[in-house]
Amino acid sequence: MTTPLDQLNAQLQSSQGHVRVCPLDEIHTQLGKTTRLNPPFNEAAIDRILDDWVFLSITDFGITRYHLMGDVLPNAKTSPESYFKCCITSPIVEVNLEMGLVLTRSKSIYQLATMCERDIDLSQACAIAEVILKWRQQLDLSVNQQGQH
Repeated sequence: MTTPLDQLNAQLQSSQGHVRVCPLDEIHTQLGKTTRLNPPFNEAAIDRILDDWVFLSITDFGITRYHLMGDVLPNAKTSPESYFKCCITSPIVEVNLEMGLVLTRSKSIYQLATMCERDIDLSQACAIAEVILKWRQQLDLSVNQQGQH
């Protein structure tokens, strides 16, 4: 049976694109050389807590980015109503797996709660496709702006 992630990857083949769930050892190797997330760490700096999370490797047009996807839980910085499903972060800059912290390019700091133990579902695959579409639109805009100079 074809999974939603398989279907998304079939659509991305023409641009040499691929999406996959990344194992922790790969994330640690690629992004685990932390400098800003080392102890002592001020917990007040945590922007969001992600539950049911996975690390994603998203490749499109030969460029690979690592993202974190999960459900946002309320914390001290957010209201109790701030829970929402299927948040995909901006690209990851640093990871400290021992402390369960992730820093993204937008300078947001995420604390990791429970890791996801199931396959990517249809709503998550659609959210990933939306991120890729926005990324492509940004690339198109950038290329068009460079061509006008």
